Amino acid sequence: MPTKTAPRARADEEIWETTTGGTIYINQTDPKGRVRLVRHGGREGSRVRISKGDREIHEDQCGADNCFTNGLLIRVDAGKDADGEDPPSPHHMSTDDLMAGFAVHGAAFQKLVDGLSELNVRRLAAIADSVDATVAQVTYINKVIVERFRVHGDTETYREMQADGDLRRP
Repeated sequence: MPTKTAPRARADEEIWETTTGGTIYINQTDPKGRVRLVRHGGREGSRVRISKGDREIHEDQCGADNCFTNGLLIRVDAGKDADGEDPPSPHHMSTDDLMAGFAVHGAAFQKLVDGLSELNVRRLAAIADSVDATVAQVTYINKVIVERFRVHGDTETYREMQADGDLRRP
């Protein structure tokens, strides 16, 4: 959850804050000009200070679904870029918004879950116990996680590859 007062960023710098306790790694340029893999996060509300250039490079390398756009990080600094661009996270939802999603049922709930990013679906699963979630809602959330967000994406498991005969012995 973002802080109440917006922090001030230095010139050509942005300040982002984590929305979960997850850990992320971002290539960032240090003061000596070397690119280093820097660990961020580990707890909700951790701040990430990053130059606009490093963020843009990270977004180019990771594509559309990266930590700056999937809701894992939200921008919290007070200033906008000189060109007025403020890259908001299109997938960020507050915990209150996610909790309100449990008020709908059936096809409406399924449509809501289907439109969420992986991070938000996993957050829904985590808060299901703290709200009055129905068995059908929890079952559907778990089904979406298993079917759409397997560990390693669409990569087949070893057993699936073995069953399909895709394993080649040297």
